[in-house]
Order: sequence, then structure tokens, then C-alpha cells
Amino acid sequence: MDDFSATEWLESSKEALKQQTAFATTARDRIGQKPTKRTPDELAAAFEHRQPPSTAENQIRHTVLTYSYAPCLTPFVDLKPIFLADLVLETVHRGTVVTVRTVGDPQHNWAIQNVIEDSNGDRDVFSVYNFDLGMTEHGVLAKAAVFAIKEPCYKLAQDGFPTLMVTHPSDLVKLEDSAMTEPLEKHLERLTISARSMTAYKNDGNAAFKAKDYRQAVELYSKAPKADKVIEADLTRYDVLRNRALANIHLGRFDQGLADAEASILPPDVAEGIDRVKFDSKAFYRAGVAAYYLQNFVHAEECFRQVLELSPQDVDAQRELERTSERLIEQQTGEYDFLTMAEVAAAGPKLLDHASYTALVEIKDTKDRGHGLFAKQDIKPGELVLCEKAFAIGFKSDTAKDFNMLLNINTGSTTTGPNLERLCNAVTKLQHNPQLAKGFACLYNGDYRPETIGQVDGVVDVFQVEAALQYNGFCCPVKPTGVEYEAYDEWSSAGLWLNVAAINHDCIGNVNSSFIGDMMIVRATQDIAAGEEMLVRYHMDDDFEQFQADLQTSWKFNCTCRLCEAERLTPKIQRERRLEAFGRAKVLMAINPHSPGREMPSNLVKEAERLRDLIAATYDPEIYGSLPRKCLFELSHWITQAYCLDPMLKTRPMAQYTLQCLGVKLTLEGGQASVDYSKSISNSTGVAAMMYIATTYKVERHLDMAVKIEAYAEEMYEVLNGSTFGFREKHT
Repeated sequence: MDDFSATEWLESSKEALKQQTAFATTARDRIGQKPTKRTPDELAAAFEHRQPPSTAENQIRHTVLTYSYAPCLTPFVDLKPIFLADLVLETVHRGTVVTVRTVGDPQHNWAIQNVIEDSNGDRDVFSVYNFDLGMTEHGVLAKAAVFAIKEPCYKLAQDGFPTLMVTHPSDLVKLEDSAMTEPLEKHLERLTISARSMTAYKNDGNAAFKAKDYRQAVELYSKAPKADKVIEADLTRYDVLRNRALANIHLGRFDQGLADAEASILPPDVAEGIDRVKFDSKAFYRAGVAAYYLQNFVHAEECFRQVLELSPQDVDAQRELERTSERLIEQQTGEYDFLTMAEVAAAGPKLLDHASYTALVEIKDTKDRGHGLFAKQDIKPGELVLCEKAFAIGFKSDTAKDFNMLLNINTGSTTTGPNLERLCNAVTKLQHNPQLAKGFACLYNGDYRPETIGQVDGVVDVFQVEAALQYNGFCCPVKPTGVEYEAYDEWSSAGLWLNVAAINHDCIGNVNSSFIGDMMIVRATQDIAAGEEMLVRYHMDDDFEQFQADLQTSWKFNCTCRLCEAERLTPKIQRERRLEAFGRAKVLMAINPHSPGREMPSNLVKEAERLRDLIAATYDPEIYGSLPRKCLFELSHWITQAYCLDPMLKTRPMAQYTLQCLGVKLTLEGGQASVDYSKSISNSTGVAAMMYIATTYKVERHLDMAVKIEAYAEEMYEVLNGSTFGFREKHT
């Protein structure tokens, strides 16, 4: 595709989903059948000459999440060995395991693929999905590597030939070469001991670490404690644990890194003459780093202080202790330098180095909506409710040259590339860092019913993870909210925040969320009492029926908030007149955008005023009272902009009316100003309206009022965008 548009993406993704669903449905008719197979030579030739993915720009690439099946929960030793010839189509072979060796070089298409061969010489294509994004294709399916595939899933591919696939990463286990030539039971038993010395494995692991092959280093270090004649006090064992801790930290496996580092601390009865300061300083330092990335900053601080007790001049520990102290302040007080945070994130997609602040909130059960997020104390409008680091996030790159799509056959949904990245990152984190996954198992999964409850020995159900992400995730902009754009486009980034995921929907709500990098900032839009539930707007649509349908499709509920009840009480024909008039208003505004210094023709302003009056007449004051008017605030803002040049006298009343349409009650009496946000919707037009009013007071030389109104505008901007970053540049 030479040029790319949202329309092309929508059409392409819909058609691709339709084709994939039809193919999957047809393929299921062959459940239990033996496949037509190619000879080993034919298979190797076909795989070798397969066309690699196109490198042209603006390509749409599809990854399919096929019909769901549970990961293997059976212990490895209880699985029955089978061979490739035993596999039948469209079947998950429960209670079995197949041992294979990769034959050629891997390819990275929509999955990582390679040709595999079992001990009988039979061959097949093997596809691995949802792998750690930090791994290359050679890191996943290197040539001549031996694997055990637990409860293999055998499916028909679109080329008409079968493929053995792994959707759940925990179903793939790397083995030693000898697994191909000896019974699996004997191989597993032999893995508990080794004829090589611990020092030999340590040296090999160090060589792999030096080459930055951290996964190989971990594998080699892990074999060292299994060597014959292991003595608990052998110093080599502690060396291996310290080194493996560092390798695991490089891999982002912080749970195991912390465990290894703490296990490498020398015992009190270690032999005399050993440099305890040198070795234990390393152990405590690595434990501190792992604890830091597990967001256990209290423990990290303890570890770095231990380093400094042993070695007071350790500059690395001093630096990390200072950094940890900053995180503790954030975590305990909610004091952040949001302006600096936004400046850093504005440069591009960032995983920011900050702690989460959740001291004011708690997750509890609601009466009828599952979990909810509740205030532990009174919170005032504009105050920080929480600031949370993403559990998992996928960023959309501004420089991306193609568009990856995730097609979910189970739900009939299509999502953008960042959602695929988010899924892989979440699966990897759940598999290797269960400490960070507290609360994930409690997330709403929709209709999906997993066979696992929480985490079982590193087993992660990919379909459960995707279901939880679908219902609890958020779209977010690449750059801080309010920078360059305010609306999320189709190619936005996507993340999951475990605490924020508990916030339920309300069209008005009492909090607003915004984003800086992978941090979500939630501020109060009105007074919130201790014990009150936090509520936020998930979605907004001018068409009431479409809005309710969208909520039901996306989140399985209908909204009964104050605003929706007012909509229900409004006759349908009245709502239809409103939509028709607002549709014309949107066309008028789109064709006639405001620009600095441009005076809008009077006939256009009069037409806008006429449409405003038509729309306003559809909002019965007996029903709506002081509630927001969703179809009026944008048009009122457009008219306010037109009034700014001429006539100026109309600017303040129209700006005030714009605020009223947002549910903001601004009172201006006797040289005093007050504001009530209790029924307000957060929107950038409100900030602009406040600034227009402040400008009118500046023109009249009422500077005290101008300053006060401008302060309201800045407060609204901060609630909307999380920080005041960019306020002066956008509203001068």
C-alpha cells in the first residue's frame, strides 16, 4: 500500500478476520483426521523457499489468535511421550509430550517458525506465538535445538498443510541434545545430576554472559548446582547464584533474580580469609536492583543500605539508594515532578522510571458491578487520586512503517499492533515476575472461563490474558496527553493498569485519567468523600442507542447514570432531531475551522447559532437540569471563537454557556468568581472557554478576575492532562 488510512485498515482487518474465521470453521470439520503430509525433503524445500515478509512500507500484517484452549497443567513427568506421526488435526493432544529437534534456521513471519524432526525421522512445521519480545527468532527456535512440546496442538494452516503450534509459552521446554536419543523419563532423571564440575558450568555461563547471551548463561548456571558432589558451603555455588541473579535481571526476570541474589549471600560460617565484603556487596546490590524493578522499594532500600554498610564508598550503591529514595517519596506521598516527567515522555514512547502512588484508594466489591475503586479519604477537585505505572504496555511508534493487527477469532475482534505487543509483554511478565502480577487473576474476563486459577508454576493462559486485556485495558497516546493531539487515534498505544482497571464507568464520573509515558494519572474532577467509589467515562457517543450498544459489545453492560437516565426520558424523535442538527453542525465546523486572525463570515455564525438553538431545544430543562449537553459544547465553543474577534461583548456569555454545556457552573458576581464541577465532563473546550473569559477580563483591566479565571483554566487543564505541561503554549 502506497498510502495508509484508517478506512483501509478497517476494511483490511474486517476482511482478514472474515477469511480467518471462515478458514478456522472449515478446518474444525477435520478434527481427529490424519493430515496429508509432505516428505521431509519437500517440507525442507518449501520452508527454505518460503517468501519472507514484505519489507515495503505501510503493510498490514495480521496475527491470528485462534480458537482458545487451555495450557498444559499436567506435571512434565506425568506426560506420555508420543511422536509426530501420532498427531491428528485440530486437536490438543492432552496428557502427552512430543520431543523434537529443529532442523533449519528459524523464520519470523506472524509467528516464529522452523522445521522440526522427531527421533523417528518424521518432520513437520512448528510455529511459536506470544514469545518474549526481547528474544530473536534464533533465541526462540535456534537451529539444532531440542524441545519438549507439552500437550501439542496440531492444526491446519492456510497453505493446506498442518503445523504444530505453541500458543502458551509455558508449553515449550528446551532440553539437552541427549533427549533425542534416550527415554524422556531417563533424560529428566539425568538432568538432576551432571558429570561435569560446577566450575565448568560456571565458566561456560560466564562466557555466555560476556557474549550477552543471557538466556544461555542462565541455562548453564542452572546446571551447575546439579553437578555431582555439591557441597553446600562450596563458594562456587554462591558465585553461580550471584552470576545467575545478574543474568536474570538482564532478562527482566526479577523474581528469580532477587531469589538468586539473596541465596548467594554467604553464610556466617564461611571459611576464614574469604572476602565477604566483595562477594556480599555484589549479592546485596543485585538483590536491591531486582527488588527495585519489582517496585518493592522498601526492600530495595534495605539492600542498598546493606551494601553501604559493607562498602561505604560504593558509588553505584549510593546512586541507587538515592534513586530508590526518590521512588519511595513518590510511592508514599504522591509527590511527582510531572513537568519533568512530561518533558521526558514528550521525546517519544517511554517506560518511565517512577513509582506508583495508590495510597488514597483501595479495591473493594461493589453492590452490583464487581470490583470497584474506592477513596480511603476525602479528595478535593483537581487533587491527585493515583498515579500508576503500567503493568504491561505496547507503544505505537511514530516511525512505524507497517501496521500489525491482532485478529481474535474467539471474540470476533481486531486490534492494532500495540495490543499484540501488550499481550506478549503481559504474558512474559506473568510467566517470570508473579510478584508484579498480584491482582491480575481477579480481572474481569468476560465470557472466558480459564481452567487455571491464578498462576500455576509459571503456566500462563494466553487466552485468559487477552480476555483480561480486552476488558480492562486502555488506549493511550504515544506522547503525554494534551501534547500535539488530544484525541486517541486508531493507532494509539495500549496498556493495562491494574488499579485503574477497577474503576467503573459513569458518563459524568468523578475522576479523569490522563497519560505520561507508561504512567496513568488520575485526578478528581469533583469532591470525593471517603468511601465513595471512583467513576470514569469509558466512552462517549452522541447517539444514545449506539452508545449503549457499544458498551454492551465492549464491556457487557448498559449505563444507567444520571445522564443516560435523562437520555432515556427524552422521546426518541427528539433525540433524532438533535442528532440530525448536530450532524449538520459538525459538517459546518469541519469545513470552517478557526485560525488565528480569521474573522468568520456572519452568515456562518448565524447558521451556527440557529443550529445551536435547534439542538438546545431538544434538551428539556425539566429532565436535564444542570446536566451536561453532549451535543452542544463543541458548537458553543466554535461560536465563542467566532465572537472573540467581533463582537467581543458576546464572548464571555457564550464561553460561560460552553462551560454550562459541559456541566461546569461558573458564577461571576460582584467581582468574585466561584466554580462547581460536581456535574461536569472534562474536555479541552472547557479549558479554552475559561481562557476566553479570562481574556475578556484582561481587556477590561479587571486583572484580579483574569488571574483567578486563568487559574481555574489551568486547574481544568491539569485534571484533563495530568500535568500543566504545555498549558502556556496552547492557551496564551
